[in-house]
Amino acid sequence: MNMTDGTPCDLTREPRQANILYVCHPQGKGEIYELKEVTSCRYEIVVLTSTLCNHPDYKSKTPSKNDISCYAMDESPSRPKSLDLLELENSQGAYTQNRYKNPFSESPTSSIHINKEGVEDVPEHKVHWDPSAGQHGTEIGSMADKQLLREFLDGTYCLQGGMGWWKHEFCFGRHVKQFHEERNGQRTDIMLGTWDEQKHIEWLLQNPNKKPKSKDQRRHISQFYSNGDFCDLSAKNRQVEVKLKCKENSSQPHSVAIYLIEPKTCEYVIGIESHILCSLMNEVDDAGVIRKALSP
Repeated sequence: MNMTDGTPCDLTREPRQANILYVCHPQGKGEIYELKEVTSCRYEIVVLTSTLCNHPDYKSKTPSKNDISCYAMDESPSRPKSLDLLELENSQGAYTQNRYKNPFSESPTSSIHINKEGVEDVPEHKVHWDPSAGQHGTEIGSMADKQLLREFLDGTYCLQGGMGWWKHEFCFGRHVKQFHEERNGQRTDIMLGTWDEQKHIEWLLQNPNKKPKSKDQRRHISQFYSNGDFCDLSAKNRQVEVKLKCKENSSQPHSVAIYLIEPKTCEYVIGIESHILCSLMNEVDDAGVIRKALSP
């Protein structure tokens, strides 16, 4: 489905356009799983829906699996020592070091990876530091999770997303940016908004519906990042509403999804959704500001 006549683009001076792609997904409820800017102000949006799966041409197919048999050669042991060590580490709930890198900037896929058969795979575009097995489980109270949350709240652990020419970056308590990085490392930044608590509070007074709900009903909070780069079309500085949402996800409790939309010219909404954020909802004051730091 092609949608045209969007808001005029300040780069191309033409109306924005979007191409909507519907994908069969057994648990899909019409939610947007990917929004990317394929070229300047031309977008591609992928929507997950279970309705499409009723048609035989679009029904999900289970990928075939083939067994692999391994045999020891010459005087080699029947099992590799590295395999024994790996199974020992997993049985103790050990975390591997590569879980802690930021995969947003490296993955060629979207926040939820769907292969060509339409079957959901393990995400490659998310923050995902889930222990593979063992007594530590996947509880948010683990030492590693708390450390990563502290770095996120300190603004030293930034999240990046986006698949088009312009990608986006969110550093909590610091800024929201769009950026494009050339192959030679040269980077062009557009500041969408910076954190100013006083301006955030003023924004809440003007938009009381954005205030946090009571603790028993609170599933998300909104924060206002202002004073971004000047926008020629709106004759105002860019600004962003940051939505932090607690999203229960028992199958992937340590994943983080990030998206950026522009509902009005140079006024943006960036969403961060994760099970990990659920532990922060009760640490928010009446102004939507997280005051209480995580204990070591």
